[in-house]
Amino acid sequence: MHLSDCLGGYNFFNPEFTEILDEPVFVDKGKVTSDLFKKTDVKILEINSKTGLYPLYVVYPIFRHKLDTLSKYDYEHKPIDDIWREVVEDNLFVICKTPMAKAITKRTLLGYKKGKINAHAFDDLINQLKEKPQQFREKVLRGSFWNKKEIEMKFDAIVGNPPYQEMLRTDSAARQLFPEFIKTSIELSLNYVSLITPSRWFTGNVKLFTPT
Repeated sequence: MHLSDCLGGYNFFNPEFTEILDEPVFVDKGKVTSDLFKKTDVKILEINSKTGLYPLYVVYPIFRHKLDTLSKYDYEHKPIDDIWREVVEDNLFVICKTPMAKAITKRTLLGYKKGKINAHAFDDLINQLKEKPQQFREKVLRGSFWNKKEIEMKFDAIVGNPPYQEMLRTDSAARQLFPEFIKTSIELSLNYVSLITPSRWFTGNVKLFTPT
């Protein structure tokens, strides 16, 4: 619901999101959909993958578009699994909080078949974002960090469902975490950021950052 409403792409549910459709329906949100799902060189980063659901959602429309752009010969002779793996390896990048989340994400994207995903697990992800934001951005934007030829990565969009808060040990108060993810995502993406976050930061009760 989140990604189809914000970015478009293929929706596998009916308009009320109560039943799964036999065939997905393409949702066109205009420019954002064209920029992200109608290009074969797009790069999308999931900043907090837990199960691989968001990565799976964004990969599928890119995969469908790539099928549409294949020559008749390639379409008839190239194994469809190879095309799927190419999209996963070329267009999707994933950050996880734990090795377990990384393993689950890979299983979601590739099942039990061979292949690799562009994913890194940060056991100290929250601390990296809060205490070392510049180092984190520099690391994620390095092509070598992802084993890519590019000197600097250029992400077209950042998506995800970041953690909202963590309880502090000293008292019952909670530290807000999602502002760090929002800020970092805005600084990493060239064009689009789409994260699920509490609406309270719109009220001004949570200070995000001042754009420069």
